[in-house]
Order: sequence, then structure tokens, then C-alpha cells
Amino acid sequence: MAGTDQRRISDGGDGALSQVVELFKALSSPIRLAAVVELGAGPRCVHELSEALGATGRDVSQPLLSQHLKVLRNAGVVTTTRRATEVVYHLVDHHVAHIVRDAIRHSQEDQPWPPSTPSTATAPTRATGTSTEG
Repeated sequence: MAGTDQRRISDGGDGALSQVVELFKALSSPIRLAAVVELGAGPRCVHELSEALGATGRDVSQPLLSQHLKVLRNAGVVTTTRRATEVVYHLVDHHVAHIVRDAIRHSQEDQPWPPSTPSTATAPTRATGTSTEG
């Protein structure tokens, strides 16, 4: 099955991989990642996003946040609609929010690195740098 998955990825060609690279570039900022997490809960305008990010300890000015949202919009991650005089941002596809949440969860796991195999039983762990000898 793993061979099938690898073949399917390879069959996408460089064009598909380039699109993934561009997506990851667009997500390569803590502010943009946090904005995607917030937008995963529902559409928001800039001041609502700024307040939500501030509540999580990430104070971001509205002008700076607007610049980050422009990057996400140019990458096709978010789209906008108007609500009276406000611009409301929406995720184009909630798969991106899942990717971000999964990446956050993965980064919080305490897994040995590299993964243990019979030949690497004493590998250092990624999180602590200590040995996993057992």
C-alpha cells in the first residue's frame, strides 16, 4: 500500500509538488498559521481576527495582519466577502485548517527521532536529545 501512495504522489508530477511548496510557503509564518486556525472556526473580519489572536497572546496589529491575510489570499487559502463596510475572510477549503491542526498536534508529540527500528534502538529523541535505550 505504501508503494501505491508513493506512486500516486509521484504521478502528480512537479506541478503538483510545486503547488504544495507554494501552499507551505504561504503557511510558513506563525501569524498566518494562527489566522488559519482561527478561520477554521468560522469567517472573521480583520479586527475580529486581531482580537482573537490577541486573546491567545499573539498581539498583531490590523495592518500587519492584513498583509499576512493578503499572502494567504494570493495563495488561494482564503477568500473574502463584504459585510457592510468590513471585509470578511473565509477559508477556501477546510483541508488547510486540518493540515495546520495536524501539524500543530504532530509538533507537540514527544516521539523518538529518528523513529526507532531494530538497528537504531539507541537513537536520540527529537524533543529532549536523550537516548531511547530500553
